[in-house]
This record gives sequence, C-alpha cells and structure tokens, in this order.
Amino acid sequence: MKKYLIYFILPIVCTQNLHAQIFINEFLASNSANIIDPDFNSYSDWIELYNSKNSPVDISGWYLNDQSNATLNWKIPNGTIIPAKGYLILWADGMDQKLHTNFKLSATGEEIILLDPSGNQMDLIQFSTQQTDISYGRKTDGDAVLGFFTIPTPGSSNNKGTFYTNYVEQVPVFSISGGFFTSNVIVNIQDLYNKGIIRYTIDGSEPNEKSPQFGQALTLSKTTVVKARMFYPNQIPHILSMSILINENCQSSLYLLFQNIFTIRTAVFMYKTLNHLGSIQFILNFISQMDYWDSIMMQEWPSVEKMPGYFHKNY
Repeated sequence: MKKYLIYFILPIVCTQNLHAQIFINEFLASNSANIIDPDFNSYSDWIELYNSKNSPVDISGWYLNDQSNATLNWKIPNGTIIPAKGYLILWADGMDQKLHTNFKLSATGEEIILLDPSGNQMDLIQFSTQQTDISYGRKTDGDAVLGFFTIPTPGSSNNKGTFYTNYVEQVPVFSISGGFFTSNVIVNIQDLYNKGIIRYTIDGSEPNEKSPQFGQALTLSKTTVVKARMFYPNQIPHILSMSILINENCQSSLYLLFQNIFTIRTAVFMYKTLNHLGSIQFILNFISQMDYWDSIMMQEWPSVEKMPGYFHKNY
C-alpha cells in the first residue's frame, strides 16, 4: 500500500517543480529609450521570463495577465520555447499578436501573473510606481529578492546588473527657493532625518557618488544651478535642482532656466521660439512672482507625493 502511494505522489511533485522554474524575471513598465520592439519599431513595455532549468521548456498555451481577477488572460502562442537557462522577451503593448500581449503595463503600479494551461498561478510580481527606463526584477535570475535596475538587462542575466532595493524617499531640503536676486545668496542644504549623504554640484551636472559631500552653506555670487542628491546605500537617489539667478538679463536668465529643465538642444529651440514670439519678458515676469517656481524642475519625480515639501517619511 505504501508503494502505491509513493508511485503517484512523485510525478505530482516533479510537475510542480518544473513549472516553478519559469520566472517573471524582469520587466519595464515605462520604456522611452531602453530597447525597441523590432516588430512595430517602438519603445514598448516588456516582460522577461527566465527558464532556470538545464533543458528547454515549452510554454505554449500558458497565460500572462496584469490582473489577478481578470476573465481574459493573454495566451502565449504555440511553439514558444524558452532555452535552457535562457530568457524570453514579451512585449506588453496591447497589440495581441505573436509575442505581444493584449495588455499594457501601468507605471503607477499593478501586478504581473504567469499561469499554466490549466490556469494555475506559476509566478506573480506585484509592483508600485515605476520610473521611466528603470526596470524592476529579481536581484539574480530566479531569486526571490526584488528591486530596481538603472541599467535594464532585457534578454540577459540580472546577475551582473547593478541592483537597488528601492528609491531614496527623502529629499535634500534647500534653505531658500530658487529665483532672481540682486546680491550674494547663501544656500544651505539639509538632510532632515540625518540618514543619508547629500552630494551636490554647482555646474549644472547631476550629482554622483564622486560629487562633493555637502558640509557647509554655499555662498553664491553669480548665477548658479545647484543640484543636490540624497544618497542611501543600495538605493536610487533622486535629483533636486534649483536655479539662483543673480543680476541676470532676460535672455540669459530664460536660457539658463530652459537648460536646467531640458537638454541643451531643447533649451536652444525653446528659447529661439519664445524669442520669436516675443514671450520672453512675460515668462520671466511670471516666474519671478512664483514662490515655488523651482518645482518646475521636479521632472524626475514619479509622483507629486515624492516632491520636496509635500511629504517626508519619518524614520
């Protein structure tokens, strides 16, 4: 009687183990410049599956979805095989053909579910707000630990990528708001919770791990773009930017503003366009009256909740 039970239990255990070796390994929910979908020549969201087995796995007839209670799952086409220790890219663009799903990913957060042909859940990743061109996935291929990659690795191993556990939620706080001034300006930058390291630049470049660490207030005697970042171990820092315009004329002030927000090429284009339309002085007058005009610079923040002055998580 004991032999009879063991004979039937073993195949069930092996089948579950086989399916558990196909993982949702990495995805990008906001793709603007990562990889181009070769079928439609567009930057589409993508999902990477990983086969951890030492042999190929045929996933024909499996399903993928972005809602746990959905009644219509996207069916993976016949003939879809993931090589041993290999990867498969599925395009989440709503096109519903070939390796293109019938749904798109939401950068505001949702879930991705992998189902076998019988509808059994084989893998699930739930995620919150995603930033453009930063992927989310497993720390190493098939690992249970999830986080972010500033350099996504679609179709290749996560093992060599630079992994981050989260985004830095705290922001450095400037002692003054940006704007127009007629004399020297003293700028202090604070870490309200003394948990990270503030690094800054005054040449318009993005602060990195090698930028100066903020220690004492800055005295500015000329027009300057100050950028600061809060660094936490293994977390992606955001950038906080502010322009201090000292004794500047209209043309140079507006150009500096545009250059701070956009690329140099875009700044030149916008400046020339507005100059042609005669709108420069109007815009400068408007900006100079805004108490929080430097909030325009917060283009890199994924949501208003993460903008400085709106929310600070108390550790």
